[in-house]
Order: sequence, then C-alpha cells, then structure tokens
Amino acid sequence: MLVIAYLVGYIFHATVNRIAKVEDDYNDLEELERKAEAAYVATSQFLATVSHELRTPMNYALSESSKF
Repeated sequence: MLVIAYLVGYIFHATVNRIAKVEDDYNDLEELERKAEAAYVATSQFLATVSHELRTPMNYALSESSKF
C-alpha cells in the first residue's frame, strides 16, 4: 500500500512539474512574440523613414538634372 501511495505521489508531482514547465514555456513564447512584433514595427518604421529620406533628395536631384 505504501508503494502505491508513493507512486501516486510521484506521478502527481511529475504532472504538476510538467504543467508548470508548459506554462513557463507558453509565457516565454508570448514574450518572444511581443518582442518580435515590436521588432517588426520598429523595422517597418525605420524603412519608411529611410525610404522617405532617400526619395526626397533624389527627387530634387532628378528634377534639377532634367532642366539641363
């Protein structure tokens, strides 16, 4: 009877630990997803800014060069 109680306790403990690990992994994935989304937004904003900063002088140079 003592062996059965020990095994049940062991299985319960292992199950609780596994559930805790799955929850931790899920929380880690959520955090990584938030970081990836923030990186995507930052990259998009950077590319939009750089694109604008390059186009503006280029358009001026092209319009000035077409006058010749």
